[in-house]
Amino acid sequence: MENERTKDLVRSYYERVVASGKYDEILQFIGADHVDHNSPPSSPRGPVASKRSRGTNVKKLACLLAFIVLASGHAARADEFQKVRCGSDVSKALIGQHASNERVVVLEKKYRALALKDLGADEISDRLSSVNWQICGTEFILLVDRSTVRDVLPLPAHSKRSPAFAGICQVKGRDLSDVIVAVLDGAPATEYLPVQVAWKIDQQQAKFVKASIEGMVCPRSGIYSVDGGP
Repeated sequence: MENERTKDLVRSYYERVVASGKYDEILQFIGADHVDHNSPPSSPRGPVASKRSRGTNVKKLACLLAFIVLASGHAARADEFQKVRCGSDVSKALIGQHASNERVVVLEKKYRALALKDLGADEISDRLSSVNWQICGTEFILLVDRSTVRDVLPLPAHSKRSPAFAGICQVKGRDLSDVIVAVLDGAPATEYLPVQVAWKIDQQQAKFVKASIEGMVCPRSGIYSVDGGP
């Protein structure tokens, strides 16, 4: 409801001020307690003060405010899925987009055409997180640096026989320094499982990097819960 009121206000402002060229109409959009900081300290507040101080600059002010309001409104509505289309390059459409803080249920409803579904998230560092989404029937991991999607990994199909994993793995009994995203071989009855395919998370560059799987094993504790993990 609040968004609709904002849109109506912006539409009215554009039609009455910018499109019509009646720039004095801007005074109708200035509140009674508005302080014009270009006026002397003793000046009155509100639209009258703005008219006195700005005079012929009202046109410039109107156009500037129109740009700011319209740009802000667009930014407020933008989210990481706005450019995504099924059948197109989903990863390319996501990278560089602003990650929304909108509630999951709202996003899933908004993007029903993408069959959008939240699959969980992990915190990698104080600025980096990985967020799993099902989009157009495929699972993607979004690497989000603060609020920007920096990289996207289409995760191969996984199951209890080939479980998905995220965490710290080992090579020759030593922990690797990077967080690993992988699909494991779930057949062995061992605590550490061999790897079928893996990527490491380069935290400095905020990128997924294909990793060598030679000698790599990963603990069952990092298996996705949907695949039988804790």
